[in-house]
Amino acid sequence: MVEEEQSLSLFYTEGSSDKVYEVSLEKKDLGFVVNFKYGRRGNVNNSGSKTQGAVPYDLALKTFKKLVQEKMAKGYQPAGGKPAFL
Repeated sequence: MVEEEQSLSLFYTEGSSDKVYEVSLEKKDLGFVVNFKYGRRGNVNNSGSKTQGAVPYDLALKTFKKLVQEKMAKGYQPAGGKPAFL
C-alpha cells in the first residue's frame, strides 16, 4: 500500500442549501492526520480534525474513507463522480 496524501471536496445543494465539505488525509510528523473544512460554498469557515494527532497511515485512511462515506450518505456528492475507493 502506497502511503499518500489525499483530498476530496464534496458538495450539497438542495433548496436554498449550497454547502461544501472538504476532507484531507495529510502527512504530519511520523504519521498522518485527517482534517476537514465545511460551510456554505464560497464561505468555508469551520474546520477540525478527525484524528487526535498523527496516526498510522492505515488508521488515517480508514478514518478518511469513513468520513467520506458518512457525508455521501447524507447527500453530499463529489465533483467529478464517485471516488474510486467507494
